[in-house]
Amino acid sequence: MVFSAKDIRQATNIYDPDLILGAEIGTIYKGKLDDWQVAIKVKGLLRLWSFEKTIDFFLNQVSIKQLISNKNVLRLYGCCLETEIPILVFELISNNTLFDNLHGKGKWVPRLISWLDRVRIAMETSYAICYLHCGRSRSIVHLDKSFTAKLSNFGFAVLIAPGERLFSR
Repeated sequence: MVFSAKDIRQATNIYDPDLILGAEIGTIYKGKLDDWQVAIKVKGLLRLWSFEKTIDFFLNQVSIKQLISNKNVLRLYGCCLETEIPILVFELISNNTLFDNLHGKGKWVPRLISWLDRVRIAMETSYAICYLHCGRSRSIVHLDKSFTAKLSNFGFAVLIAPGERLFSR
């Protein structure tokens, strides 16, 4: 789905700093679009190629991420291409990262997560990794309101046909 710049401005209350959820890899805002609570990621593009090739790369990544459908993988709702920096719109993850829940970070206080929930989170993480199963060097596990594990930040994922190899030997 493609969102307009106006939709994004309204969803973020004109990029209200109070709605910033994080800024590790781009700035992430909490917003509301079409009755969905969403995370809106304003992310700088890699400048590896010309601007046109970089936009093509971005659109390819959006196309790939929209094909991924798994309850344990962060869902991409769409993007906005009307702004200077392309914007991604993801499902909102309400319980931050697994690391933050276990260890705390900034104003995030560690939680006591039961061993049963920890095992379930580990299994859900393995399901997500199994689903993606290739080409990842860095994964981040997030937890939704039901503490369902969600894997995100797989921006360099590629689609390959079954039986094909990503790398030759």
